[in-house]
Amino acid sequence: MGYGNGNKPVAESGRRVVKFKSLYKKAFSTFYTNAASTSGNCKVTCSALNLSTLDGTLTYKKGFPNIKFISDDGAKTVYFSLRNKTAETTSRGVHLLTFSNGRAV
Repeated sequence: MGYGNGNKPVAESGRRVVKFKSLYKKAFSTFYTNAASTSGNCKVTCSALNLSTLDGTLTYKKGFPNIKFISDDGAKTVYFSLRNKTAETTSRGVHLLTFSNGRAV
């Protein structure tokens, strides 16, 4: 007998990941469709990091809330959570995003 630190069956833990993945897939469905239509090309604004309309590309995995933003010149790499997104629009093939917080690398 153990103290609850044993291994779970693989099938049980796999089902749980899929459950959470589908939850975020529905919650951020407009973001995923807009990002797919613009091929990841975007402009990001974040007041907490003093980013004002920086051009770049998004890297994301559909169904997960975390995204990676790389500026066009490669000088800035920032990680954002879709939970911190405050505004989102699509204009002339560019995805315009505004975040309240992010993590610069």
